[in-house]
Amino acid sequence: MDGFGKTLLASDAVVVEATANRVAVSPVLASFVARVIVANSHQVKAIAQAQVETDKIDAGTLACLQAPAAPAADPDA
Repeated sequence: MDGFGKTLLASDAVVVEATANRVAVSPVLASFVARVIVANSHQVKAIAQAQVETDKIDAGTLACLQAPAAPAADPDA
């Protein structure tokens, strides 16, 4: 895990799925990045129900979870 962590930037954020492994993985990653987000199983429902599951697709789904939400439209505009 340290080898992977060294490829990350201190300003990066990572998303990990809430599995038993997150207990070991999250603290290690936290020492390399600005933010570690643990996504619960309801948030990653798309991964669990996917017909075709690959690491690349799973990573994209998890990345969407950490993306900042778009600002709400100004009702007075």
